[in-house]
Order: sequence, then structure tokens, then C-alpha cells
Amino acid sequence: MTDVTHLLQRAAQALQAGDLANAERSCRAALKASPHHPGALHLLGLVAKRAGYVDAAVDLFRQAVAKAPGYVEAWTNLGRALGDQGKAVEARGAFAAALKARPDFWPAASGLAQNLSRSGEGTAAIALLREAVERHSDQSAPCLELGNLLQSEGLHSEAVAAYSEALKREPSSNPARSNRAAARLKAGDAAGALADAEAYLATDTKSANVVAYKVLALQLLGQAEAARQLADVQTMVYPGAGSAEPSFAARLEADIRAHPQLTEDWDPTQRAARGGKVVPDLTREPTPTVAAFLQMIRDAVEGLEDQLPEQAGHPFFGAKPKQYKMIVWANILAPGGHQAAHIHNYGWVSGVYYPSLPGAINDTSDAGWISFGTPGYGLPTPPNPETRALKPTPGGMFLFPSYLWHHTVPLESGEDRVSVAFDIVPR
Repeated sequence: MTDVTHLLQRAAQALQAGDLANAERSCRAALKASPHHPGALHLLGLVAKRAGYVDAAVDLFRQAVAKAPGYVEAWTNLGRALGDQGKAVEARGAFAAALKARPDFWPAASGLAQNLSRSGEGTAAIALLREAVERHSDQSAPCLELGNLLQSEGLHSEAVAAYSEALKREPSSNPARSNRAAARLKAGDAAGALADAEAYLATDTKSANVVAYKVLALQLLGQAEAARQLADVQTMVYPGAGSAEPSFAARLEADIRAHPQLTEDWDPTQRAARGGKVVPDLTREPTPTVAAFLQMIRDAVEGLEDQLPEQAGHPFFGAKPKQYKMIVWANILAPGGHQAAHIHNYGWVSGVYYPSLPGAINDTSDAGWISFGTPGYGLPTPPNPETRALKPTPGGMFLFPSYLWHHTVPLESGEDRVSVAFDIVPR
């Protein structure tokens, strides 16, 4: 084994382990031993992209394919990086170059299909993926991706067929089973969706999405009490205690508004957010006030755990985590902005805290309130859905199962609104 090969193996192992510093060190040592080595350039490009230096990654991938024009992995990663830069046409050219060199290279076909879909060329993307399904008859991934695209295009029955083919090829594919449940709900097959959800949950794999699908399927099938046992909007939304210190909420809001991570580029698919800004991760380098707030969340969650009943097998009561991590982000909704109906797929319990509220939120209407029970993501709403709207209070908090649908009622006001959302994710 040559020194360069050994160095590149070390770089790949370090990159896979998330050790970017050692991965970069090994790549640069390989390039010192063999300047312009395409494999070293490609791996260093992956390190740069993982570290967030997309421009540098693009340059390194370009150097790699210049030295090795048939290097399909480098062409594919160049296409992905160009897509991250918003250069859709150039990205498409890179994917096409990979497919010209190796027509059966699935990652390039996948990248090109995603490029076409994002560019509004859904029909062309579907055709490309149908070809990939036929070409890769032993793989489930093309079927899964085809199903996802068909579902996003509103072709729900065709999506069900694609997911079914994925499961035929890989019967243990929980992603295909979960996504087929959603497509079946949209296609009007609640019984099939329920069967998929129950088969998924029988594997003891946790998924707030799948629990939400099961609840909705039960509601659509007229099994309201069974659905209520899993998700009762009247009894499974819990108030949490905030700080009693009058100035605490004001300091927290000031820290959020001045946070260096505050950005408008936070929900490109608009699955939930409708106008505003976000601090994506409030747990990184917290100020003293934010650190105190994070402890306040922990105290509220642990207090909730103590009061919840023990119920083995229940997706909420029977799933209290022994250890968990917190995902915490802050929202600043613009005037007129709101959160569309959504759930939090990775959490056990989720919550929202309001340091302050616009004066227009009052008791005369539910504008600006948080509402539970109405499905989102294009899923059907059951007849006579059980919903509940709650008025937020300054310094107040709500906690609820992460699979419980919730949204904010739109508020037409000249003021923006700050809130902090969080997920408790079992380890």
C-alpha cells in the first residue's frame, strides 16, 4: 500500500467519524506527496463542504475532475455543491458529466432529478427516476425517491405504487413504509395508511410522523376514541412554568434579537414558517440569560415527566426518555407571519415559550393563538376534527407530544412576535 493510499484511507475514516481536522491533515499530506492527486482533491473538497466552505469545495472538485474527467463521484459532488450555491444550470452540467461517464451511476441520477424538480421540471425529473427504477432493478432507493417526487407533485396513487415497489425490493425499509402511509392518507386509503403505521411502529422505531399518521388514519376511519387515546388535544397540552423574575423575558428577547446566528434563510421548503427570522440553535455559546432559560426548559420537562402516567406501549406516556438532548431555536415572526400546521418528527416532547406578545393578541378572537389538532403537510382533515386553540401569555410556555399537530392562527398586526421552540430528543 502506497503512502498516498494509506493517507487517503485515514482521511476517509476521519471524515466519516466527523473528525474534519484530521481528515484535512491527511488530505494535505497526500497532496504534498502527490500534488494534484484527484482522490485527495475530492476528499479535501468533501471536508471543505462539510465545514461549510462551499466555494472552496467547488474549486477542489473542479480540480479533481480536471485531472480525472471520468471521476463520477467528484462530478456528482461538484453538482451538489453548485446546487448549494444556487447555480442550478452548472450543477445540471456536472451531474450530466457524471452520467455520461457512467450512465448507471445512481447518485448522479438522483442529484440530477432533484435539480430538475427544484427548477420546476417535475415531469422530466419523474421520467429520469422512472428510468432509474428500471435500470437499478435490485435497489429500493430509486423507488423511494420516485415515490417522494410523485407525492410532492400530488400524484398520490402513483406514489403509493412506487413505495410498494421499494418495499418489495427491501421489505424492511421503514422510510418507504412511513412515506407510503402519508401517500395513502392523501389518496384516501386510511385503512392502508393505518396498516403501514402499525407495521412501522411494530419495529420499535420511533417516529412522531408515523404516530401522527396513525392518529389521523384512526380519525378518518371513525375510530375517534382510539385516536384520542394517543393524541388528546384537551388533555395532552401542558402549561410549563416560566421565570418569575420580571426582567428575565426582556433580557432573553434582547439576546435573541441580537444573536449572531439570526437569519431569514431558515425554512426554504416552507413546511411551517410563513415570514420571519430564526436563530437555528440557541444552545451554542449561550449567554447567561439563555443558559438560565435552557435550565428552565429542563426543569419544566423533568417536572412534566414526574406528573405523566405510566403506560407501557403508549407513544408518549410509555416513551419517557432516560437521557435526552435539547434542540432549541428562536423564531421572530414578521407582522402577519405565522407557523403552518406541523409536527416535530425527532422529539418526544416539544414546547414553545413566549417572552413577550403583540398587544393585538387578546380574548376577543383567537388571532395569534396556538392551535392544536389540524393536520398539515397536505394531509386530509378528518370530519369534525377535535381542535383546541390556546391564548399564549407573556413569559408562558406550552409543552405537548411532538406528534401533536399545531399551528399559529394568523395575526394581522404591525408588530413582530418572538417565541422559542424546543424539542426533547431521546438519546
